[in-house]
Amino acid sequence: MNDRHDANRQDSNAGDEHKERRLDDLVGGGRTVAMVMTMVDGAHTSRPVTCVEVGPGRMSFLVSREVEWVADIAAGRATVHVTVADQKDNTYVSLEGTATIATDVAEM
Repeated sequence: MNDRHDANRQDSNAGDEHKERRLDDLVGGGRTVAMVMTMVDGAHTSRPVTCVEVGPGRMSFLVSREVEWVADIAAGRATVHVTVADQKDNTYVSLEGTATIATDVAEM
C-alpha cells in the first residue's frame, strides 16, 4: 500500500505538538493492522492483516490472490485505509491510500 498522508506521532508528554516521522520509523513488519476498504459502490469491508515489510511511504502484506477482496484491489475497485495502534509506545497511525498487487517473487 502506498500512503497519501504523512504519518504523525503524538507523544503523551508533548501536549498538542505533533512530530512528523517516517512510516518505517513508526510501524514495523510483523505487526497486525486493521485494513478497511472502501469499494467504488461505497460499501466498506474490514479485516486484520499482517504487515510483512514497511518502507518509506509503503507497507507490504502477504495475502492470498484467491480471496475476493484482493481481486477488488487488483481491479482498482477499492481505496484502502490502514490503522495501527501501539499503546505501549503511544503510537497511532492512520493511512489512506492506493493498494497494488505484486506478483513478482523478487518483491515478496
